[in-house]
Amino acid sequence: DASLRNNLGNACIELGDIDAAVDAYDKAIELDPLLADPYCNLASIVKHAGNLEFAERLLRTAIRNHPEFGVAHQNL
Repeated sequence: DASLRNNLGNACIELGDIDAAVDAYDKAIELDPLLADPYCNLASIVKHAGNLEFAERLLRTAIRNHPEFGVAHQNL
């Protein structure tokens, strides 16, 4: 379930396991490419790693999938 994978990624972030979080968000996107949350969450990780271009692409994908998703707009 994509939502569960996204939540797993959030839990991994809380535990400080960035690699596991990235894997969970990637799997969530694979399971449901239209779910906006994992794109937004992954963008936060990528942004903090210094890859602003990739973070922007992820956020724009989240917005394209769900134009009303305010968190993605705010993060962009």
